[in-house]
Amino acid sequence: MSAAVPEDATPTHLVSCACVRSGGTSTPQCTMPGYDAAVAAIDADLRYAEELAFAADHEQAKPLLLGLLPRIEAVDRDDLALRVFAQLGELYLERSAFDGARECARRIRDCVAIYIGIARRTGLPWITAMNHRMTCRAEQLEIGLAVSEGDHHRAGALLAALEARIAAGHDSPDPDGDAEFAGLAAATTVADGLAADDDVAGAAAAWAHVARWAAAARLPDLRRDRIAVLAGVGDGRFRAASGRLDDARLVLRRARATATRRDWTLQAARAVLELATVAWAERDPREADRLVRECYPEIVRGNRADDVSRAWLLFGLVAMAVGDLDGADASWAHAERHWRELGRPRDVHRILVQRSWSCILRGDFADARRMLEAARDQLDRSPHRSWVDYARLDHTVAATWRGEALTAAGVDIGIPGSSAGDLGRARGAFAAAIDAEVPAALALDAMRFEIADAYARARWSAVVSTPILAGALAVAHESDDAGLLG
Repeated sequence: MSAAVPEDATPTHLVSCACVRSGGTSTPQCTMPGYDAAVAAIDADLRYAEELAFAADHEQAKPLLLGLLPRIEAVDRDDLALRVFAQLGELYLERSAFDGARECARRIRDCVAIYIGIARRTGLPWITAMNHRMTCRAEQLEIGLAVSEGDHHRAGALLAALEARIAAGHDSPDPDGDAEFAGLAAATTVADGLAADDDVAGAAAAWAHVARWAAAARLPDLRRDRIAVLAGVGDGRFRAASGRLDDARLVLRRARATATRRDWTLQAARAVLELATVAWAERDPREADRLVRECYPEIVRGNRADDVSRAWLLFGLVAMAVGDLDGADASWAHAERHWRELGRPRDVHRILVQRSWSCILRGDFADARRMLEAARDQLDRSPHRSWVDYARLDHTVAATWRGEALTAAGVDIGIPGSSAGDLGRARGAFAAAIDAEVPAALALDAMRFEIADAYARARWSAVVSTPILAGALAVAHESDDAGLLG
């Protein structure tokens, strides 16, 4: 079983250990001098690599894992090689190196397929237990890949199958909790993906499921804390985005405390970044600025372009709050550059929408619409796009036409050119604003009636539909269209 290691040109390969060559008649073992000590040292390094990865020290974890493969070949142990690929795959997934994660999942599957055949012939319990654990780890990676592609239906189906597998193998020997850890990590990824793609009801149910499962899980302390921090940051971000600010603050502070106790400095900084978004949502730009400046150095050291971009997004929002439009746009340009480098069209679309407000507030409505067309092009390319994204984009397009209409009508709205008094131009701009705004507002508002859970329905209304519906009512009123307003 040989192939190049994903993401690297470093050649390495899995080996077929003596158990495979002998037909699987015994547990992995060898009589060479120092064999037990060599295996124990590899096991210790695997555990240390996991600690490094949880601390986001991928610069040390990755070469350590790759360096273990020749040592594993020397002791003829595929079970240890499978653990390497499970850890490498998770690392690649976290770094958005999806080809690497996909290759690791494939290698695990290929090796386990051999051992499934051996288990059927021999009935050896250690092989059955290994197959169970490693299949769960491969499925964890495949669920993460489905979420990265925006395929939430497939991710949910895979997660349900993984949970069923874990339940069926509940009595299988698993001292490190590999299977349950894989399931919880996958469930966290699914919930985070639903929240990122504006599935408010689905994300609420998914995060509640993660919380129940994590409370009952039998995991070693290190892995329990890993799930607590990942879920805390993700659920806290979702609670903040859905308006539950007090809940979000509590969850994020717990995640920060756990990460700080473990000396996971980047994870603690990510919790602080989400606390900054809570402060911004509470209309406290000073506290938001303080928090984002507190966490920014560690986020930069962590070399996570996505987190760096979100920090620059907040820097820009704070700058806009104090009227520094140039500073805001410069900050958002930094965020856009990082997201383009990552190849994240949906995030590029969102930052372009945000940047368009700098143009709107300057009265550069045509420039704003050009930027929004570029945002639409980015959204069209994204596998994560949703009709909610298009509705919000249309809302911002409507804001450009509404600003132009008010300016042309001679209404002083505090931006350049607001005393022009061109009523014909105003009527045309109002009509364009209505065409963009009203269908989006009605579609989003109608969605409320399809959400069965009352709490989720209220959050949808408060966070998603009401702001755009308010814009539709405002433009109907300002255009003196009594029929539309009625």
